[in-house]
Amino acid sequence: MYRVSKMYRNLRLNSRVFHGTVIGLILISIIFVASILNFRISNIVNSWEGKVYNGVSINGVDVSGLSKVSLSEFLLEEFSEPTKEGKVKFTLGDKVLEVSYKELGLTYDYDKAIVEAFNFSEDFSYYEKVNQIFNPKKSLNITLEEKFDANKVIDILYEKLSNTFNVSPVDAKASIVNGQVVVTESSSGIEVDKEALIKMINDSTPNSASQNGFEVPTKSVDPRISSDVLGKINGKLGSYTTTFKSSSKERATNVELSANVINGVLLMPGESFSFNKTVGPRTRERGYKDAAIIVGDVYESGLGGGICQTLSTLHQAVIRSGIIPTQRKNHSLPTSYMPLGFDAVVAWGSLDYVFKNPYDFPILIDVSTANRTLTISIYGDVTLVDKTYSMESETYESVPYTTKEVKDNTLSKGQKVVKKNGVNGTKVNVYLLVSDKQTGKLLEKKLLWKDYYLPQQKVVHVGTK
Repeated sequence: MYRVSKMYRNLRLNSRVFHGTVIGLILISIIFVASILNFRISNIVNSWEGKVYNGVSINGVDVSGLSKVSLSEFLLEEFSEPTKEGKVKFTLGDKVLEVSYKELGLTYDYDKAIVEAFNFSEDFSYYEKVNQIFNPKKSLNITLEEKFDANKVIDILYEKLSNTFNVSPVDAKASIVNGQVVVTESSSGIEVDKEALIKMINDSTPNSASQNGFEVPTKSVDPRISSDVLGKINGKLGSYTTTFKSSSKERATNVELSANVINGVLLMPGESFSFNKTVGPRTRERGYKDAAIIVGDVYESGLGGGICQTLSTLHQAVIRSGIIPTQRKNHSLPTSYMPLGFDAVVAWGSLDYVFKNPYDFPILIDVSTANRTLTISIYGDVTLVDKTYSMESETYESVPYTTKEVKDNTLSKGQKVVKKNGVNGTKVNVYLLVSDKQTGKLLEKKLLWKDYYLPQQKVVHVGTK
């Protein structure tokens, strides 16, 4: 009996151990399976990081599972530029201009929609994320909002607004009337402020812009030349006169044409004057005629002959205003209208005459051609110039001419006829004379140029008959 009881107790003990083992194995299995399941769920949740969660749509289109880059590309492809029509009024004073939505860069606010899509799950707990992935309960439909993006269209828009609303500044002008300086008033202009325009448009909404319109933002534009600056021109700095009364009609035309072009030229401090750039090409279309010109050591007929008298007269007025030209060359032969060393020559496309305004005030060129008398004067601020200027030339060498004999069968043998007289060439020193304005005392005699005028060959025909 005792042995049976002992066996029964052992069986019960073994049964408990067995059941405990089974239960333990079951629990371990459950924990294992749960761990695997949790690990897989965790991986799935992690895989949704950086993506739009389930339940989010934009304009009714499901966008879940897309990254920011993919969502941006999707929106640009799925929802292109808005087709909404509308106009906005831009006003400035009594000027009004209507501009379409499209011209203002109407587009969708894609960035705002993307932010909203990702903000949907930003505050979700882990378990809310799991539920939203496997069994979404929450939903969000985002409506794409329209906005203006002026940066995309600003160049064309700015040009359109500028054409309507910009007001150009008006420069002051100076002229000489009866020997007196007359200055017109300058005025400031206005132009559309591009940066302010962009901000104003981008900060608005299409609805508010359509209802209220825009007042055009502008900024002031100063004139390049103000009345105050030209007011500094108060008198004549230097002047020179030549005559062309004996000139042919054609030559006189050339002198007057070129003189009229330089009349009224204004040079601000530091600005340069180029005779060729100012006068331009000497062409028949512009009215220039054939007249005598110097080519080497001979006189020929050429288009624009005579304009060098205009230039040489200007040159002397410039010198007498205390201005030394930066480019100047004398003729190869003497001229009838200038002493040796006083002249200047130009040739279109190869030889120019240039001077620069060295003063701190503007200078004005005034020209008169009345009665075939050419007078060119330079005006400026005479109160700031305490010296007078003039020129002097001195011959330091005479170059003998050569003689050319030409056989002539129309003349008796041994007979000689001078067809062209020879003229010796001349070398001169050209000086600038600087004197005190008040006393007239010579302060300086400065060598400027060494000019050379070619000898002119003597031509003699010798008879051979």
